[in-house]
Amino acid sequence: MRHFGGVTLPPASPGFGLRDPHHPEQEPESNYNTYFVVLTSSTALADRYFRALRAELQAALDEGIILVEQQFVWIP
Repeated sequence: MRHFGGVTLPPASPGFGLRDPHHPEQEPESNYNTYFVVLTSSTALADRYFRALRAELQAALDEGIILVEQQFVWIP
């Protein structure tokens, strides 16, 4: 919150699929997906922050994919 001024944590949702799509021989598993909604200005600094966040989470959690989506919204 300090960096961008706002974060929202929607409830976790169940999911089912492969841990790493690059290894389809693995058995699918069920899990819970955690979401964070962060409001930020569209800047190069924010882009670098989220690329670094994805890399850090993948390394720490040993996950095949960490999805970080960017959505542009207009708030009048």
